[in-house]
Amino acid sequence: MWTLEHGSRCGDELNHPEAGKNYGWPVITYGVDYNGTIIGEGTSKPGMEQPVYYWAPVIAPSGMTFYTGKTSPEWNGSLFVGSLNPGLLVRLTLDGTRVVCEERYLSELKSRLREAQHGPDGRLSLLTDRMMERSFESQTLDKVLPIPRTASAGQPREAMSVARVFNPCSS
Repeated sequence: MWTLEHGSRCGDELNHPEAGKNYGWPVITYGVDYNGTIIGEGTSKPGMEQPVYYWAPVIAPSGMTFYTGKTSPEWNGSLFVGSLNPGLLVRLTLDGTRVVCEERYLSELKSRLREAQHGPDGRLSLLTDRMMERSFESQTLDKVLPIPRTASAGQPREAMSVARVFNPCSS
């Protein structure tokens, strides 16, 4: 089981909770209250677990899904997370329960991303919240951004607008 916590400033977390372990809230957290005051006693304490990953600055996480499709096999096992602020799609590459890479997509949409879901057709579907239009729409990722394909020998990969923000990704 994996969980997202939409925390206070700098307190958004990804966790892989295990029975019987203490994850610390509100005693330990990386977040501070919105008025700037400290929450709890710090970021660590004996007997309390650290998050698998946390965002600073925050991304205001929304829905998440593991990718297991066939349209982009190099994404298999990646965790995709929607972001309400700044409004983008986050791909986390995992090695077991450790995040080894974060990539950010679709910031050009300038829209809150409410949900990222893996569909039966093997594609990611996104639900955006377009505040200016006060409407909701579902968009398929490969209609918004071409899904990268693994290049054959000597062929270039398709171009994507992607910001790599945590360790260079190997793909």
